[in-house]
Amino acid sequence: MRDTKHLNRLAKGQVLTFAATGLTVIFGGNGSGKSGYARALKRACRARDQIEPVHPDASDPLAQTHIPEATFDVLDQDVDVTLTWKRGVEPPEKLSTIAVFDSHCARVYLTAEQEAAIAPYGLSVVEDLGSKVLPRLKRQLEQERAAIDIDHSPYKGLHGDTAVGRVIASLSHKTDVATVQNLGKLNQAELDRLTELEKLLKEADPKAAATNLSGQSKRVAEVSQRLDKAHAWVKEESIQRLRELVEGAATASRAELIAAEAFRAGETLLPGTGEPIWKMLFEAARRYSEEVAYPEHAFPHTDDAVCVLCQQSLADGAPRLARFEQFIRADAATAAQKARNALKAGVDKITTAVLSQEMQASLSHELEALENGLPALVTAFEASIEVKRRAMLTAVDTGNGTCYLPCRKIPVPSLWRWSTG
Repeated sequence: MRDTKHLNRLAKGQVLTFAATGLTVIFGGNGSGKSGYARALKRACRARDQIEPVHPDASDPLAQTHIPEATFDVLDQDVDVTLTWKRGVEPPEKLSTIAVFDSHCARVYLTAEQEAAIAPYGLSVVEDLGSKVLPRLKRQLEQERAAIDIDHSPYKGLHGDTAVGRVIASLSHKTDVATVQNLGKLNQAELDRLTELEKLLKEADPKAAATNLSGQSKRVAEVSQRLDKAHAWVKEESIQRLRELVEGAATASRAELIAAEAFRAGETLLPGTGEPIWKMLFEAARRYSEEVAYPEHAFPHTDDAVCVLCQQSLADGAPRLARFEQFIRADAATAAQKARNALKAGVDKITTAVLSQEMQASLSHELEALENGLPALVTAFEASIEVKRRAMLTAVDTGNGTCYLPCRKIPVPSLWRWSTG
């Protein structure tokens, strides 16, 4: 088979050669054209299935005007014969002696209602499967199912929108055995709750007991929430945030000092000029100038003005005052002050945070009745938080940004099982 023209997108000049005897294997990757050759062969030769149409190259703008065709070189009684096939034209009679069989042709034997002259080897297996094996298998399965008598009544009370109910509703051979086993066990908290419920059911006045328990649950929940809020101030996340504020303020201050040294370079100025204490004095002078001395002028006012601190004429000092103002407004000084303000705000919040409160005797007795030693555990927890807070503030005062873990990690007392009602 050669000289294909306008046949899908098959490459021109290709030759498909079949051996006169034996088996010829033709292979190629996806999209290499195997199916295109097969469709053309089924049309040119003889095949049970010829439903698939043969199209020209769809990417060719003139595809509708082209007709797919191919040339066949065949050996007829040891004589070479050349035959031409075109779509829509009766194929050469000699090509009809060649039978083409593919997966589409195979379906004809299984689905088409017609007699087949030749049944491919092994096709009887499919027939026996449908007429003998499957009916016998169906009867056997029905017998096995009928022999299984399942009594669902023991599970009737377990149905519903619960973990057990959902497992029962979806029970099958795929159900995880471990899940079923775990649902059949009670942990210690559930056993305690069961004992508590049995006790409640024996109460002379269950309604009053339920009211007392509800109030108790609310009070315990308030204690638990208070401990959680207090603990949040000294957790690792809060410590890390404070460390970042300290380091940020220190870094910004170093940058400010470097800028101050550069500011003083080349000029004789008093020691400390440009540093934080000097800046406080300068800021006070600015406010005095803008609010009292020269409210109608923007600071620094240097024309015919006197120094707001020494009350002397500025004269040659006017440019210096302007340079001082420029330094104060510079990024390094502004960033340093902003970082110090942020650190102070963080320290103030930690300092004023309420981390503990005196436990009333009635609440202490109530917690002790729930669990021996519970009030002492709460008190020790609050004391540990206070120790940690003092250590954090001390670390800030001493400039030590690494000593924020002065005591062991403190576990929050577990009150949840007493506060769930």
